Amino acid sequence: MNIDLTKIPTPELKEIRNILMYGVKGYASRDNSELKRLKYENAQLKKIDHRRSVLSEIDIDIDEDRDYWLSLDDNTFNFVVGKMIDIRKEVALAEKTQSIRVPALISEQQLNTLDIVREGLANLKNRRNGDGN
Repeated sequence: MNIDLTKIPTPELKEIRNILMYGVKGYASRDNSELKRLKYENAQLKKIDHRRSVLSEIDIDIDEDRDYWLSLDDNTFNFVVGKMIDIRKEVALAEKTQSIRVPALISEQQLNTLDIVREGLANLKNRRNGDGN
């Protein structure tokens, strides 16, 4: 059986050459590594999409620090995002209650009375020590 190699398209010739160079098992393992790479990339894209949706809920753009957000394992990511959500809730509550006036615990009159008593006690102490009249 004769095959006219001039009629076979170039990409197919390259694949035939690779099979002959690496053998069938080597060629298959090379394809397997390519498949693994594609699966890894697909998993990364899914991870990015999931984390993008979670981070967008707290107004964070994953694209600004994509490498950081992807470097976190799932438990760490969930912990960090959970803490950020808690902090945002506390900040929101603080902002809501910021304008609430808290009444003074001691009135101005009570403060004046307290100062008068302190001054009197200081004078009494000075008299006992011989500094007074």
